[in-house]
Amino acid sequence: MRIAAILFLLIQCWVAVAEAFGAVAEGSAAVADNDSWEQYLTALYENDEGAVVSMEEAYEHLNELAQQPLDVNVATQEDLMQIPGLDQNQINDILEYIHRYGRMRSIEELAMIESIDLNLRNYLEYFLVAEDEAAKPWYAKGRLRQTLRKVRQSLVTTARVPTYYRAGDQRAPSHTYMGDNRYAGKYLGDPVSHSLRYSLRVGENVTFNLSGGKSAGEPFFGEHNRWGYDRYAFNLRVTHVGRFSQIILGHFRGQFGLGLVLNNNFTLGKQGMLAAVGRRLTTFSPHSSVGDSKHFQGAAVMMGLTDRVQLAAFFSYRNIDATLNADSTISTILTSNYHRTALEMGKKNNSAMMTTGTHLSYERRRWGIGVSAIYSWLNREINPTYSKTGKQNPSQLYRLHYPRGKCFWNFSADYHYRWRELRLNGETAIDKDFHLATINSMTWRTSLRTPRRTPRHSPERTPERTPERASTTLTLMAVQRYYTYQYNALFGSSFSDGGSVKNESGLYIGARWDLTPSMVIEGYTDIAYFPWYKYLVSSSSYSWDNSITGTWNKNSCWSFSLRYRIKMKQRDKTTKNETNEKKGTKGTREKALLTKYDHRLRLLAIYNKEKWSLRTQVEGCSLSFDETTKGYIIAQSVSYKPTSTLEIYANTAWFNTDDYDSRLYSYERGVRYSFGSTSYYGKGIHAALMLKYKPLYRLTLQGKVGHTRYFDRETIGTAERMIFSSHYTDIELQVQVKM
Repeated sequence: MRIAAILFLLIQCWVAVAEAFGAVAEGSAAVADNDSWEQYLTALYENDEGAVVSMEEAYEHLNELAQQPLDVNVATQEDLMQIPGLDQNQINDILEYIHRYGRMRSIEELAMIESIDLNLRNYLEYFLVAEDEAAKPWYAKGRLRQTLRKVRQSLVTTARVPTYYRAGDQRAPSHTYMGDNRYAGKYLGDPVSHSLRYSLRVGENVTFNLSGGKSAGEPFFGEHNRWGYDRYAFNLRVTHVGRFSQIILGHFRGQFGLGLVLNNNFTLGKQGMLAAVGRRLTTFSPHSSVGDSKHFQGAAVMMGLTDRVQLAAFFSYRNIDATLNADSTISTILTSNYHRTALEMGKKNNSAMMTTGTHLSYERRRWGIGVSAIYSWLNREINPTYSKTGKQNPSQLYRLHYPRGKCFWNFSADYHYRWRELRLNGETAIDKDFHLATINSMTWRTSLRTPRRTPRHSPERTPERTPERASTTLTLMAVQRYYTYQYNALFGSSFSDGGSVKNESGLYIGARWDLTPSMVIEGYTDIAYFPWYKYLVSSSSYSWDNSITGTWNKNSCWSFSLRYRIKMKQRDKTTKNETNEKKGTKGTREKALLTKYDHRLRLLAIYNKEKWSLRTQVEGCSLSFDETTKGYIIAQSVSYKPTSTLEIYANTAWFNTDDYDSRLYSYERGVRYSFGSTSYYGKGIHAALMLKYKPLYRLTLQGKVGHTRYFDRETIGTAERMIFSSHYTDIELQVQVKM
């Protein structure tokens, strides 16, 4: 934190001097402030349970791209891979179009590429631009002065104020209508959560970010956090310097290949991971989120050794939170970053980890290979199955093959091959005990092409530059994965049904049929087998996931989507046998492996035109395990922008589900850095109202009020988080200043 504070002061001094000499351009180009890409991204992935592991990190990554859009004419395959929602076919189509027809004159030319529909094109316009001519390096003589004149700073402060108290709050009463409150005063801080984010950009190639924040119940300054906030994140990033494509100092994330040995970037659910399987991605990205601790701290570089050989390397050393056993070994590495109670505060930074890794790749026109190596060391030994008695607890058998020891390493080889419309991708990895993990995919696309009609005297395209347009396109994809239950990778994350690169083998088969430019049908079937125990599963088990979706875009305003999904997954069901006095037996508990059937049907309608935006969602589910539970939700949102400085957003949801397993998800906008899907279960109603106002060009104010009321309970939550009421209201306030 001291390093970040020193860097911040030095940067402010430099900016002050630059302003004094008039070096800072007063009329620098405005950065896109429209977050309409949220709806497109959410529409892609909101069908997955827990669609985004870290909403804040996902927003941070996309906001970074929106602040520094890529020049599509010079963007590499690795650059385009950083945009979620683009698959390998679409990336190749963009690169092939530019190679064949030359530089794009406008980003609207994306409409000439058959695999990019209207919604995707509108989404990409926030992250891509088409420059008129190739620019010299930003540090070149004659351009450096111009780069230094483009200094932009941004300061965002956010606060979430509850109008209620939780059982663990310091102001919570020790006695309530439910009896004694044994959790009163366990939280060390006040119930308000707030954060502060500062960013500085010099041109388009140098960025510095500093952020700090605290959750509700965490202390601010005082004995436990003498530096103010509970956690901070900072990074300095420089891009395109000679052969170095990227240099990052501070907090960052990374991915090698398909993620079998390294991928601690944000995860966009099962569908998002599937899109990533079709492309090999080796990259580092700044980490500015304070909501989780899945990141590195140190330095990372990417550089091109030759035109075909690329090297990526990093080094990290940081303190981590962990739950310790009685013998001071680590039971579980924690990533939640909560430090609200004395117990949680005692786990803060109680262990340390050093990690280093490298990736070397070689690329040809049709094929490429890469090798990865990563090594980690901890100052404490990991022992996930510790027992004081030395006997294995049967309920903990699923942890028997979790990572164990102080030192860990992984090696992998990733590869790809392309022949016409056929694309093959894969990665195979081993751990320190030579246990295996492999994932391989095949994608094939076929099209019936017809010439695209263009005006005879169109100034935009000559006949030689007019591509063909497909009247119908069929894309097929198959993904095979085999992860042994003994394989361990501390930072591995790739396509799977169980949520990790471990204890799973399966086959995914998917298809997408573009009947017309406005009508798409897509579906998949995915079967997975888990040979070892899992949480709540005490034997081998399987899952089978199936889905079909139809989408129809009527002109540029209306979009309709209908989706049906059925998922079958096995888990334990505990039954109790009654006492049999005649036979002299006592009541016992037995576990039986049953299959849970989960049916979900969703209808979604979206309307966008000029000042108005409407979104309607109707969804229902039916689950069968030992008994049948059902649920449904009806959600409606509306956005109105009467002027360029004012926007009003309202959302309401009526939900009725029988239990937590039948919970449903619905998208809701939030203030900057907090968007995504919210889960609802039980019986109740939710309503939210948000205002966004820009009284000045450099000042943006946002406020949101959200109210949730349940009809089937008297309290909400459990333990310290319990609310002694059937309803609650939160107020969010945010101020953004551009300097």
